[in-house]
Amino acid sequence: MLKTQKNNGNSGNIAIIGQWGLDDDGVFKPDPWVVFHNGVPVQKGFKTVPKGYKTIVAPEGVLLPGLVNAHTHLGLSYLSQPGPGGGVFKFIRAMAAIKKPDIKESIEKAQQAIRFANRWGTFYYCDVSNDAEFSRNLGGLREFSGLRFLEILGYSPPNDDMRLQVAVEALKQDRELHPTVHSPYGSSPKIWKFCANTQESNWVSVHLLEDISENNLGRAQGEAVQFLSDIGQNFIHEISKNSELLPYIEKTGILKRPGKGGTLLVHLNEATDFDIDFLEKKSERGAIVICHRSSRFLGYIRKNWRALEKTNLPVLMGTDSKGTSPDVSMLHEISALLKEGVWKPEFIWKAATSRAYAMFNIKAEEIPCFYFQGATPDLDSLLQHEPVRLPAIDELT
Repeated sequence: MLKTQKNNGNSGNIAIIGQWGLDDDGVFKPDPWVVFHNGVPVQKGFKTVPKGYKTIVAPEGVLLPGLVNAHTHLGLSYLSQPGPGGGVFKFIRAMAAIKKPDIKESIEKAQQAIRFANRWGTFYYCDVSNDAEFSRNLGGLREFSGLRFLEILGYSPPNDDMRLQVAVEALKQDRELHPTVHSPYGSSPKIWKFCANTQESNWVSVHLLEDISENNLGRAQGEAVQFLSDIGQNFIHEISKNSELLPYIEKTGILKRPGKGGTLLVHLNEATDFDIDFLEKKSERGAIVICHRSSRFLGYIRKNWRALEKTNLPVLMGTDSKGTSPDVSMLHEISALLKEGVWKPEFIWKAATSRAYAMFNIKAEEIPCFYFQGATPDLDSLLQHEPVRLPAIDELT
């Protein structure tokens, strides 16, 4: 759930005018303005300011709308990066060897991660956790706004049945939790069907084609199968046996679900042009989420940049966990992706702003505004000027 924060300063009903601002097309333009009613942004534009408002001209700088992080694991904020390369299964094994802190420390670490990202303009998160207690506590944090997913793990029986029972009880206690699968290798077909048909939830967030070995699950070979064998979870399901991955995913019903939300298809590091085309045709209210710094840290080299740019599915951005990314700040994620030079800047900016607002039905009055005083519309400059959250009138000096 989104929390709208009202400024408790001398905001009144005002219009603040900046020097540079980002429009809905992801382009920086001169003379942006935003109108506030009692601290809540209600209207924005460029050039001509509506009449009837007290007008404040901000010093030289950049006006930026809040940024959306479409994939986090804030419950893993206690981790430090265990070492680059080696893929997701090396990371999971390394993570399993680290002692998990108690709930108090987990929440404190998550809060620290959120506060850093919030300071730099991120305001909305899609967080995935397999710990219902953590997720409930996360939802109680003043700093957190967004969607909370309860990840149901368990690839083989009876493990998947037990996890499902725990999830059902957790959902009774917290109606704002969205049950979701982890991945083709992390959750059984029974869990996929449950998440596809659960009426209480409008959203799922799926790790998909993060690693090439996912394609070999139905053939009982590859690194994903070896990982499942190592943890005692290897099981050849009839629904997946000798089946190609994406047709199997379609059969579970996860791509066409009831409700008004959507399906977040996360990573797709190893998706081919054919895979992306298949998902575009078969998905209803689907979106692709890439986590660039995380994928690079794990050693994946993306080859589908052009296909992602051309697809009609909305492309969003996330950061994954602090085990694979230095922070959960979208401004820092955007900076890293811009340096790759693979997409036009406006495509990247829209992935964290207007495209994400539309996907998650975020209203204009729920989107905070940040002013980077002294900055120019350049990422290096923005990252050298920590912003203020408007309408912080007294700080615009």
